[in-house]
Amino acid sequence: AAPAAATTPAAAAPAAAVDVTRLVDGHPVTTSVDAPGGRAARALADRLHGAGDVLAADVAVRYEPVAVHDDPLLPHTLHLAAVRAPQAWERTTGAGTLVAVLDTGVLADHPDLRGALLPQVDVAPVPPGGDTPDTLLHGTLVASVLAARLGNGTGGAGVAPGAQVLPVRVCDPTCGSGAVAAGIDRAVAAGADVVNLSIAGPDRSRVVEEAVQRAVAAGVVVVAAAGNDGAPCAPERPTGCGNPVVYPASYPGVVSVSASDLTGAAAGWAGHDERVDLSAPGEQVLGAVPPRSGRYDGTEYAFATGTSFAAPQVAAAAALVRAVAPAMPVADVERTLVTAAAQAAWPAGYGAGLLVVWVAVA
Repeated sequence: AAPAAATTPAAAAPAAAVDVTRLVDGHPVTTSVDAPGGRAARALADRLHGAGDVLAADVAVRYEPVAVHDDPLLPHTLHLAAVRAPQAWERTTGAGTLVAVLDTGVLADHPDLRGALLPQVDVAPVPPGGDTPDTLLHGTLVASVLAARLGNGTGGAGVAPGAQVLPVRVCDPTCGSGAVAAGIDRAVAAGADVVNLSIAGPDRSRVVEEAVQRAVAAGVVVVAAAGNDGAPCAPERPTGCGNPVVYPASYPGVVSVSASDLTGAAAGWAGHDERVDLSAPGEQVLGAVPPRSGRYDGTEYAFATGTSFAAPQVAAAAALVRAVAPAMPVADVERTLVTAAAQAAWPAGYGAGLLVVWVAVA
C-alpha cells in the first residue's frame, strides 16, 4: 500500500526522499515521497519497489551537469572536423529526427538555435527569479553542439544541424533523480529518437534505471556523459578525481561517452572504465551561450570542456544514423556508432575509439 506521507512533484524532492514510479492510466508517473531520514528512505524504497502498481522505487539522488568550464565560426568549430561530421551532411543533416536534451533548460531565441527547438518541457522548476544566462548556460551549450543550425550566417553548427531538439529542464541547478526519470518518460512520450544526458553522479537509482529501460524498449537511443573525474586523486587535487563509476552513463543500454583532448588522444580527466562505449572531443568545444548583455552582437559563443559536450556529439551522430535508418533497433544504432569509432590502439576504458560520424552514417 502507498505510504501515508504526502507526495510532492519529483523535481522538488528533499534530501531524504523516495522516488516512486507508478503506472497511472497506462502511463508511468514519477513522484517523490518525503522520508524522515536516509535510513527510513532506504527502507521505504525497498518496501515499495515492485509492489502493486509501482514500477520502480528508490532513494532520491542528485546528478550534476558535467561541464568544466556562410557560418562565420565554422572554421573554429574544430570538433566537427575531428569527428568527420561535414562529410556526413552530404547524406543527411538529421532532418526528421528528434533529440531530447535533458539538462538545465535551453535559451529559446539564440540565433543559432532558431528553428531547432520545440517548446521546452519544465520538469524541474523555473528558478524563483526566472532564468538567467547562468541557469541556461549548460543546456544551451549542449543543444548547440548537437543541433546549431547550418547555413544561417550565424556562429558555427551542430553535429546534426537539421535535427529538432526537445529541451527538457530536469536540473535546478542539480538534477534530481525523480526529475530525470520523469524527463526521460516525457521525452519518450513526445516521440524522441534520442535522449541526451550530459549529467553524472556516483549514485545509482532504480527509478532512473527503469526509466532508461522503458526508453530503450520504446526504441529510443539513450546517450550519457561519463563524467569529468578521471584523473587520479592527489593532495593538490582532493576532489573531482578518482575515476568513480557514474550514472546514468553506467546503466545497461546507455551509450556511455568519454572524451578526447585537443590532440585527439584520450583525455586523462575524462571518466573511463569498461562501461564506456566510445569517446568524442571534449576540450575547447565551441557552442552557443546566452548573451550576458541581453542583446545579440555576435559574441554569444564560448569554448567549453567536459564530457557534457562530448555526449551530444554522439547523440547527434545517433540522430543522423536514425535519419537514414529510421527502423534500426537501439542496439544496432549503438553497434554502428561503436564499430565506426573502433581504433586498434585506443586505450582501454575510453570505449572503442573516437567518434567518426560519416562512417557511422555510411
